[in-house]
Amino acid sequence: MLNDIIVDAAIQFQPDNRDVPDLDLDHIARHTQVLSKLLRLHSKAQTESERSMFRRSIEAIQQSLYPWVTASKHGHEGYATFFDLINSYTQDVGLVISVGQDAGFRWAVHQIVILRAVLRSTIPIEVFYCGEQDLSREHREFIQEIDNTYATSTGSITLVDINERFPDPDGVLGLPGGWALRPFAMLASSFKKVILSDADTIFLQDPRVLLNEPTFQEYGSIFWHDRILEIAKDDIYDWADEMIAKSKVKNLDRIKEENPGWFSRSTWYELERYVHSFSKLMQWRTYCG
Repeated sequence: MLNDIIVDAAIQFQPDNRDVPDLDLDHIARHTQVLSKLLRLHSKAQTESERSMFRRSIEAIQQSLYPWVTASKHGHEGYATFFDLINSYTQDVGLVISVGQDAGFRWAVHQIVILRAVLRSTIPIEVFYCGEQDLSREHREFIQEIDNTYATSTGSITLVDINERFPDPDGVLGLPGGWALRPFAMLASSFKKVILSDADTIFLQDPRVLLNEPTFQEYGSIFWHDRILEIAKDDIYDWADEMIAKSKVKNLDRIKEENPGWFSRSTWYELERYVHSFSKLMQWRTYCG
């Protein structure tokens, strides 16, 4: 019965980037909320039969909405099930950086050295890249040498090829590397609480201080506004407003009042991009209400 009511509704839409140039984002948003609620129910299930029922439904919805999470390529799979992804979050807190060649590499090296040599931060760091063309072996070895030079007992520097986590055999993601990896790197990192940092960020304190922010402790995430700068074309605002309305965003009136820049169409730089803090497991609970 649960599959008939919930899962069948989700699988009515099968995203395919070759045939659907503009994915039905509001459909994905609504059913992602259902997925989040099922995860919460699964965590509270009292019997094995209840957990098994929720697990089947969760995995079926994930396969419909986000098939790339568990897709395999040439016999290699990053995660066999959606729960394998969740269970891979084995470290409590860490910093994630997505790095590319050229300037991105130099900036990331500067950031890592400041953290280790100047601030004496022992926070674990995971550096994500997308294959050899995104970060060469020479550059990877250079970053690894930083880890060897400033080795700590608690904070390692790990290099991660995103293709090892999400092989993407059908080209649904089409990950180009560099800064565009950020949300996928956050998802695939081994940290329960992720501090996502742009390569060219410069920290003046240990990044862990962000976790003490009241907003993070209450909601499990913290973001900042970007500059009020430049105006987008009307069709961009129209498209975003339509997606927001279809997704049935909660507390939209309050959000509009607190974020006049975007909703008054006076800027399209809404979200500051350099540092985000995100508690993955807490966000699933928060999303469920």
